[in-house]
Amino acid sequence: MQKVPTHFTLAELEAKHRLPQAITIALGVTLAPSTGFRWATKGTRAANGVRVFLVHCRIGGQLYTTVADVLAYHAAVNTRLTANQAAKSALPPTAASQRRVVAKLKALGVM
Repeated sequence: MQKVPTHFTLAELEAKHRLPQAITIALGVTLAPSTGFRWATKGTRAANGVRVFLVHCRIGGQLYTTVADVLAYHAAVNTRLTANQAAKSALPPTAASQRRVVAKLKALGVM
């Protein structure tokens, strides 16, 4: 994946662009218009389990956003889990999964 540009003027960051153009300016890649619409309306689940939405406004049936909002969305979606968050999100094994593991180990002659 391409590196996200980091040098923008204040005017570029604050200017409203139509959704596909703002994504192209901010991320340096051209995506389908439906991708930006999905990010704005349905959001994306980040690694930490939080649903993140692209901040936008609707003017005359068109979605508009800023380059700064696209960059903030990109950073929020690509956050990594810390060790504490990963430990809290891990679910304990169910009784059924434990029985399957024991059955497989017995079949292999380990137990």
